[in-house]
Amino acid sequence: MILDIGGVSDVFSVTTMVSYTVSVDANGTGSGRITSDAGSIDYFYPAVSSATSTPLAIGSNVTLTATTDASSTVSWAGCGSTGGTDTVATCSFSGLDGNKSATASFKLNSYTVDALPPLVIEGSISPASQIVDYGSTASFNVIAEPEYTIVSVDGCGGMWAGGNSYVTGVITENCTVQASFTLNSYTIDTIAVAEQGSISPSYLHGVIHGDIVEFDITAEPGYDVDSVSGCGGSWDDSNPYTTAAITENCTVEATFVRTECSFYT
Repeated sequence: MILDIGGVSDVFSVTTMVSYTVSVDANGTGSGRITSDAGSIDYFYPAVSSATSTPLAIGSNVTLTATTDASSTVSWAGCGSTGGTDTVATCSFSGLDGNKSATASFKLNSYTVDALPPLVIEGSISPASQIVDYGSTASFNVIAEPEYTIVSVDGCGGMWAGGNSYVTGVITENCTVQASFTLNSYTIDTIAVAEQGSISPSYLHGVIHGDIVEFDITAEPGYDVDSVSGCGGSWDDSNPYTTAAITENCTVEATFVRTECSFYT
């Protein structure tokens, strides 16, 4: 450069400072924060998806850091070098010699929610396994076999409200759902006219599915047992009266007739 002042001129040299920038893009299903140790980059994804540093001198060293929230992991692309972990990951450029760009990809964590299979004879839970994103819930269908009843369903933070549907709590880790079942139980009532005779026991509660039960039939004086029926049994004119295998609530009924008197002459 030539500078002329009052007819006096001189030659000066001018040095232009060269600077570069670093641009950062973010994408993916997860979320987190991106910062830099130079160039004033600091933003949260997905609220903001990109940023460019302030001008950086040639030869500068820059490290970008992506820090996830609890729901995500992250990886870098386009870096000079990378480091850290999948939740606090670094991206570095050494000795800047041009504009640079890098991309941070955030991935929402997903977890396995399994159903602990019950005994086949008791019932079922479906599906057997699900892959669920962080913060979501999983639904299961719980079915008892005809002779069984669902007692409880639990696991993965859910609360069973009865019925065949179970919904977990918010999923934040791998977990397991399980159900328990019990054999159905039934009541057996009896019918007999008190002054004519009785059936013992007169009432049963909590008879387990498949059980066989015995009853004693007793006629009052002056009466004979006429018939006994109910709960799949058959009367052979002698105690005990034995039911078939119990599979539902049922009733045993006995009828009596007056004893026939014989007169001799």
